[in-house]
Amino acid sequence: MRALLLHSGLVPMLSSALELVVPHVSWERALEGVFLKARGVSPYTGGAFTGSPALLLLAQLARRRPQRTWSALTSALFIAFDVAAALLIYAVARAVRADEPSPRERQLQAQMPEDHRPRAARARLLAPDLVAHTAAAAYMLNPVLAAQCAARSGEVPARAALLLAVALAHGGAAAAAAAALGASAVVFNLYDATLLLPLALLAAHARASRAAAPLTPPALQQKQQQQQQRTFAHGPPLLPSLAAATPAFLLAAATAAVAASWVTAVDSSSSGGGWRFLRAAADAQLWQRDATPGVGLRWYLTQQAFASVRGYFAVLLAGHALVHAAPLALRLGALPRPLAEASLAAAALFGAPPTLGAPCLVACLMLPHACTLARVRGGAALVVLGGAPLALLPVVARAWLRAGTGNANYLYFQALAANAAAAVGVLQFVAATVRRRKALVMAERAEAAAHAAAQGAGEFNSEHLKRDSGGGAALQQAVTASGRIAEG
Repeated sequence: MRALLLHSGLVPMLSSALELVVPHVSWERALEGVFLKARGVSPYTGGAFTGSPALLLLAQLARRRPQRTWSALTSALFIAFDVAAALLIYAVARAVRADEPSPRERQLQAQMPEDHRPRAARARLLAPDLVAHTAAAAYMLNPVLAAQCAARSGEVPARAALLLAVALAHGGAAAAAAAALGASAVVFNLYDATLLLPLALLAAHARASRAAAPLTPPALQQKQQQQQQRTFAHGPPLLPSLAAATPAFLLAAATAAVAASWVTAVDSSSSGGGWRFLRAAADAQLWQRDATPGVGLRWYLTQQAFASVRGYFAVLLAGHALVHAAPLALRLGALPRPLAEASLAAAALFGAPPTLGAPCLVACLMLPHACTLARVRGGAALVVLGGAPLALLPVVARAWLRAGTGNANYLYFQALAANAAAAVGVLQFVAATVRRRKALVMAERAEAAAHAAAQGAGEFNSEHLKRDSGGGAALQQAVTASGRIAEG
């Protein structure tokens, strides 16, 4: 699919589609930056290029080849990035599905009241043996993600770098995950730094669940029994996890500094010999000074604000993605996997200028949580309410942003409806996660209360039996004594 799109005549149209490509990840702007650099002008001068120097370096290496060669080379490179992202999603889905639902959770679900159980029809949609393949296939066969690859969007290598950090955290490699995340935040997307706490907690949880026990048969059997008794509700405590994640925080900060220094050294001539690329990234991602319309909302809100308060709105909107980090960590700190997906969704919705690829990636990562998705309420309504404006978005963009019309209000309201539906969908996922954990906790408490009641009833019956047996022996002794007296 990607190879056909890359060698079709649709590439120029896809490269200019605002729902697929935003300015700071545009391949066309990277080529413009290479053109300016070849003439001794910094690509970051005047905002001609505001993206990552890594994307600029790829474009520069490609332009050194003949036209046909560099076109085939870049096509193969972007397809390789997407294949790597699909393989990483497969690894993440396998790690998620290996732990949930556990045998203990299935046992508790059978004892729950009907209104607390997940809907069986939804839970059976994803077979446990095929869920990893389904998630990877959903990524590879998604037309939006395939179109982004054909447009040579810089979001494609950025996704692969972010998924590498997520996969390493699922494997318990906190140091490697922090290093990958720090490099990704500096090189590609500054808002990736908001995932540092969720990935650190996830790595600590993975290490705690895989702690090596002595390989003696009794200890190994006890460890297996404990793992089978664990449920989704048994997450690690938040404060010990934070303490265990502190080295990951420090390592990520150090890696970010090293990555920034490396990018500056490699591309010092194009970035003006300093940290100019970071200022350009902040202008494009944090402050969004480029008012090019897109799927997000900040381009419209910042332009509609009065000039006297525009700086206030810029700071407020730039920090919007950070506002959700602390509440999500406090509410889902003991459940690091859903916390990672929810934090990724918040960064995609409220962070850098989004595209349609961001919600598609989040949906692929949420697919393995079948027991949680089975508890989502109003899923069909959300698909309809969110799918309609998303389908109309390209039509509205081409109908109302051409010369002669130039009315961006209609595009903004379509994007507002799509973003509202996506935000409600993420909120429903978080609410379903909380409901799932609450149902398991209540089922465990009910089982413990029933066990205690049964144990108390057993002790009560045994005490009465002892008393009855003691009374019968005394009566028998009295009868024997009276018989002896009669004989005497």
